[in-house]
Amino acid sequence: MPAPLKPAARPAALLLSLALLLALALPVCSLAGLTPAASAAAATPRFEKATCWFRMPRDREMACGYLVVPENRAKDNGREIRLAVVIFEPDKVRHEPLVYLTGGPGQPIYFETSADIDSWWSFIDGEPWLRGRRVVLLDQRGVGLSEPLLDCPGIYDPGTWNGVVATPELKPDLTAGQQQALLRCRDRLLAAGVDLTAYNSKENAADVADLRVALDIPEWVVYGISYGTRLGLELLRDHPEGIKAAVLDSVLPLEVDFIGESAATFEGAMERLYADCRADAGCKQAFGDLKPLVAETVRRL
Repeated sequence: MPAPLKPAARPAALLLSLALLLALALPVCSLAGLTPAASAAAATPRFEKATCWFRMPRDREMACGYLVVPENRAKDNGREIRLAVVIFEPDKVRHEPLVYLTGGPGQPIYFETSADIDSWWSFIDGEPWLRGRRVVLLDQRGVGLSEPLLDCPGIYDPGTWNGVVATPELKPDLTAGQQQALLRCRDRLLAAGVDLTAYNSKENAADVADLRVALDIPEWVVYGISYGTRLGLELLRDHPEGIKAAVLDSVLPLEVDFIGESAATFEGAMERLYADCRADAGCKQAFGDLKPLVAETVRRL
């Protein structure tokens, strides 16, 4: 996974976006504060260039702006939303552009600050196959700097989400606590006019396809990690036009129920690790049977 990504930086946003993207099917409301699409022309996806919100690096060419798309493409006269975009321009164009799809679902791209941008440039400069390409970064709908933001500040607490308690005797009801927190978040977003039914992988993929057209890019390379690989697969299936190649790192197949199968998948991975350690002389000598060691470590923590 590239260095610029910070998967643990915003646990509340990631958990809530994950649940909201995949679990909630809710009534539709108007989107207060965002632009209604007054006509078919107004609803046409477009890129609106903007002044970059970070200090521009010296001797670097970059562009910033927002992709304006319908919130819900199933509606003829729905609202528009704005997705934040940053484009890293090479010194000399030698290859097709590349669009980067981040994970989560619900993980921001992290291009808010000058430090974020410097980290991305270091990543691009350090990968020979990225040099000579325009690298396009997009904050997916509902996260990061995109508008609206499907976040509920203050809803995260360690007891509800991680089972972190003062003493081992306390047994929090994580399921009930998380459900109540998500319902409060849902109600807050609905009251703000957010159409939660429109925040899903199908609309995400359509956003990426619209971005290529809005930027007037004939062909580009799609690069996705983690959930971004599922988004890339959705893109290949529904919008293959203009995709020269796809790089899918840590693939999440379309047929996998990520939420329903994640616990069993994790348990299976740990059992494989224990078996591999038992079969490896060095690991076995250093740790013995790894399974009870892990269990004891978890208990102590």
